[in-house]
Amino acid sequence: MAIADMELSDDIDVPASADTEYVLRTLDAQEEWDEMVMVLSVALPPREAVWWACAAARDYIKVHPKTPTNSVRAAEAWVFDPNEKTLAEIETVLATNSPNDKTGLCAAAALYASGSMGTGDMSNIAAPPSAVATSVFGMNMLAMGEAEDPETHLQWLIDRGLDIARGGNGKVSRPAPRVDDDEEDDDDTDDIETAMNEGET
Repeated sequence: MAIADMELSDDIDVPASADTEYVLRTLDAQEEWDEMVMVLSVALPPREAVWWACAAARDYIKVHPKTPTNSVRAAEAWVFDPNEKTLAEIETVLATNSPNDKTGLCAAAALYASGSMGTGDMSNIAAPPSAVATSVFGMNMLAMGEAEDPETHLQWLIDRGLDIARGGNGKVSRPAPRVDDDEEDDDDTDDIETAMNEGET
């Protein structure tokens, strides 16, 4: 967490030596779910973290269908086949897409996941230690903030991340929307399988 320049809330009482599972269980018990996303962003291996961010990027695109898909497609291509060619495509996308393309966060995470700043001469320059985790965390929180039911969506993001951490592909069922006494149930049944299948086509 220190290397990624991220800090848990002062209200979280866990020893600095605690392992990831212990920290996540503690955060879950205290309903500090946004901080669970932060910890997972740091704890996941870079390639798995990028895949998690790509799923969040596709959530965002569903809400903002005019968003270019170049960034997420380039990042997904790198996840499937991390090499110089797919990395170079990410560089091109990041250089040419609008700076307002929020899904560029998943492409940035992929670019830095190799540990360097890019291809060619940039491959000799180390990426900031926090680059992947902060990009992944930012993409997930951005997707959560655009959801109709942010708290339910946050639970979905966490379930995805945990599934990926356990060796899965992130294809988990969407939790049932929260229903408040004065609100009707939201019948939104989209799930991660659709998003992932789009990335595999």
